[in-house]
Parts: sequence; structure tokens; C-alpha cells
Amino acid sequence: MQKQVVTFTLNNQILNPADIANWQEIQLVANFDNDDVQATLDIDNLDLVNGAAAIVQEVVNEGKNGTGAGVFQGVEFTIAISTQGTSRLEYQAYLDLTQLRFTAPNQCTVKVAAMDIQSLR
Repeated sequence: MQKQVVTFTLNNQILNPADIANWQEIQLVANFDNDDVQATLDIDNLDLVNGAAAIVQEVVNEGKNGTGAGVFQGVEFTIAISTQGTSRLEYQAYLDLTQLRFTAPNQCTVKVAAMDIQSLR
């Protein structure tokens, strides 16, 4: 059996899975009805810590100092599943920062909003 690798990215930066405190609760469900691939992410909120929370804080700070959109623009979140270096599935969503809640200096909870499935081979 080939080993599958799951990679999480946030704002185009690869995350350590441990930076998503509830990463083991994430379920990606794909439906193949009528040759139409539909995927859903079966989690409403992500609990981000350390490096992932720092990325979100940076986006918020950019909005405050006028160098970015801040909470008014979603932050891209991607889950990529590959087998021996070959991409099998990439799911893109965004984090809705208008629903952001910092629970500690290096910890936040943020709502996940779906986008779509990018590739399935």
C-alpha cells in the first residue's frame, strides 16, 4: 500500500499539522455522483496555534496598518493529498477572518468557508 501524505497550507505557507490543534477532526468527503466530483470539508472551525496563528495575526496586522485587506479578505487554506509525490487531490477553502476569535496570544479559532476541489486524478 502506498503512503499518502497530507499537506496543509495557509496563505501559501506550508503548515506543521500540529499548528492546527484540531487537524485530526478534519474530514474531506468526496462525492462522485453523475461524473461530477463534489467535495466538502466536514469541519466548521479550525483551532490554529503557533505558526498558523501567527500567519493569521500577520494578515490582521496588515489590515490595521493599511498594507493589506486584513479581516475583510479570506485567507486561502489548502489541503493537498499526494501519494509518492503525485498529487491526487487538492481542496481549497478560505478562512473567514470576520469570524476570527483569538483565545490566547498564539491561539485562535476561525471559521472555514468552502471553495472547491481543484484536482482529482
